[in-house]
Amino acid sequence: MGNDVVDLWRWNDWTRRQLAPLIESVKAEDLVREHAGGSKSVHRTMEHLLGAQEAWRNRLAGGDPTFRPPEVTVDGGAINRAWSASDAAMLTFVQSLAGSDWARRYRWVRRTDQREFEVTFEVVLRHAATHTVHHRSEVTAILRALGYEIPSCDYIRYATGV
Repeated sequence: MGNDVVDLWRWNDWTRRQLAPLIESVKAEDLVREHAGGSKSVHRTMEHLLGAQEAWRNRLAGGDPTFRPPEVTVDGGAINRAWSASDAAMLTFVQSLAGSDWARRYRWVRRTDQREFEVTFEVVLRHAATHTVHHRSEVTAILRALGYEIPSCDYIRYATGV
């Protein structure tokens, strides 16, 4: 149980490493340039991606459910450092889960409408992993539109080591 979710987090970490040189090279004005869709800019999208990732990990680890991660400086290096730390913490967390942990239930109340949910850790961690993929794709689409060359981060490249 959970092995495919662990693999998704490993792929997310591998992809982050593929994108790190690009993120490092993005000019500050391009990080904050407003765009349609997503969270409107690379910086805001990355803050959202990292915030959600950190919040879910913190909640599942028994932390404060109202936890909000700190803001990330508008700088490619700062984004990379925050992303690297977040991925390392998430990988450590998911790799530490025993078989029965994946089936543990997590209950929360959504802030926007006070609706209550209850799902397994596996569902939450799969959601968080695919949420990261979704917003990472938004970031690369924005950067491609700005003229940056995007490295291939296809899962098949990760899985085959090509």
